[in-house]
Amino acid sequence: MARDRSYEVVVAGHIGSAVAASLAPLTITARNGETTIAGTPLDAAMLGGVLRTVERLGLELVAVRSFVDGERDRA
Repeated sequence: MARDRSYEVVVAGHIGSAVAASLAPLTITARNGETTIAGTPLDAAMLGGVLRTVERLGLELVAVRSFVDGERDRA
């Protein structure tokens, strides 16, 4: 049985509205000095694009988290 895998990317600081708009339809959440980029369509293919955007903009990558069937993958 195939399992649903998704990812979230966390960067330091808060990103501006133009950057957030470029990442649509992903969800952007700013809290405690960090921004989380996540969403149901954030699969492995989209993850590469998000990470390239983070690098191109010079954002500080804090974490990349993996989820399987909606739960954090601790493997």
